Amino acid sequence: MIALFSLNHVYLAHKALLSSRSHPLRDLCNKKKKRGQTITVEGVKYVDFRNMLKLMYTGKVIVRSDERYKNLRDLLKKYPLEFKDKKLYKEDGHILRIPNNTFNSLSNDKHYSDILLLVNGKQFYCHKWILAARSGFFNDLLSEDPVAGAEMHEWSAPKETDSGVFSILLQLVYSGLDAVEQLNKILLRRNRRVVEDLLTLANTYGVLDLKFRCEKEMLNFLDASTLPSIFGLACKARAHRLKVYCRFYISSSWHIHSNYP
Repeated sequence: MIALFSLNHVYLAHKALLSSRSHPLRDLCNKKKKRGQTITVEGVKYVDFRNMLKLMYTGKVIVRSDERYKNLRDLLKKYPLEFKDKKLYKEDGHILRIPNNTFNSLSNDKHYSDILLLVNGKQFYCHKWILAARSGFFNDLLSEDPVAGAEMHEWSAPKETDSGVFSILLQLVYSGLDAVEQLNKILLRRNRRVVEDLLTLANTYGVLDLKFRCEKEMLNFLDASTLPSIFGLACKARAHRLKVYCRFYISSSWHIHSNYP
């Protein structure tokens, strides 16, 4: 965490995000080795800087004023948002957006990470703010943890957790779950075991977008022979939509057989 100072206004931001989005901001962050230090941004109006931070965090900002839009564009020339020398954002009128607003460049990157996840012998370097923003479980864990502000914190998953499936879960968390193509590559392999494990983990860690998608994907495996096990999974994972589909399948099958001559 680092404090950004602009014209008597202070913004708290995350070094990892600033460094992954903008080379000039990364250079400024590298000069501040301690947590909580202040970076002074000279000659920038706080409204314009706030708009840039909103674009960096949420992937979208709407600027209705022509003057503010011009100021934001000038600011983005001074602090360009790039990854691998490619501009991250696109412009559509007064709307600026970062397509598939992902944090893949930060995934399992030790630099600026502040939490180490230990999963069945594997280590995953992560960022508390990303986990808290996209996982209900980690949001509750980190908000209640008395050492949540420490430089590095360790957390161990239950021993039965599959590190390979957990790695996929983290990959999708860092992708923001907006990376539909990436998600399809994993789910369209039609590997029932992987989808079941992802559904269970998504429920455990409160990654709801992924949970709903896995529920939908499980319908591809639903037939008379798999109905009992899939319904059991739906009950265990509290997958309400999947349970509804299973019950509908049962009622539909009963209706067909009851009317068979």
